[in-house]
Amino acid sequence: MATVSLVWLAAVVGYLPAQLVYVIVSSSVVSAYPRLRRYNYWTYAAFSLLYGGAFYVVAPVSVPFAFRSAYLALVPVGFAMYYADTYAVSRAVGTSLQRDVSHPFSMLPILLVPIPEEILFRAGLAPLIDAFGPVAFGVASALLFGLIHFTFGARDVVVKVGNGIVFASVFVVTGSVTATILVHLGYNLASFHVFSDYSEDLAALP
Repeated sequence: MATVSLVWLAAVVGYLPAQLVYVIVSSSVVSAYPRLRRYNYWTYAAFSLLYGGAFYVVAPVSVPFAFRSAYLALVPVGFAMYYADTYAVSRAVGTSLQRDVSHPFSMLPILLVPIPEEILFRAGLAPLIDAFGPVAFGVASALLFGLIHFTFGARDVVVKVGNGIVFASVFVVTGSVTATILVHLGYNLASFHVFSDYSEDLAALP
């Protein structure tokens, strides 16, 4: 059992150094060919999907994809989380969470990334619930989820740790990675340009 635990834990944590290698390589390529910058979201989505897919196939962890129609209500919860984060960050440091995703070409990969991330950092760490309890699971899940967003800076790492706590809580309550994917999807969807004007309005509130 200990060997199995080390296998899945190493597979999840291994995402961090793998991501670092990806960032170094992609940054070098973009520096040499600046026109490829618009494909950044696509290449990251491909990397994330490949890693998450490989984990799903080889790791000794079952991924619970149970679905209930009630889980669809979690999509607007994700929207609310994004707007709350935007308001809180704007009050704290005077900037918003908006990213350059106004071009429709950038939208699709942002919708795909929640799938491998939730498989890894929620379902992938689920054995911690039985081993150490839901609090330990939530802390580990949130910290790792925050750390993979290091490329956006310390501010986003802190915000994503908070997001990770919510996602982990949803997983503990529902027992389904589908539920966490949906709330994560709502969060990412709220960052699209078509919705971001609302977050700007929130950021302008006193």
